[in-house]
Amino acid sequence: MKKFVLAVLIMLIAPLSIASSERNMPDSSRYEACLIDGKVVMMQPNMCYAMGGRRGG
Repeated sequence: MKKFVLAVLIMLIAPLSIASSERNMPDSSRYEACLIDGKVVMMQPNMCYAMGGRRGG
């Protein structure tokens, strides 16, 4: 019975810890459309600006 309760607790707590870690990621960790030389490329926003691109495609 203890193993069952422990397994249920782990299954309930694990998704919460993953969700909280995603919330703390910096903005540069997500990918966005970037327009570079007429081409739309998916990259991190800071890299888009570094390569002379425009965000939003």
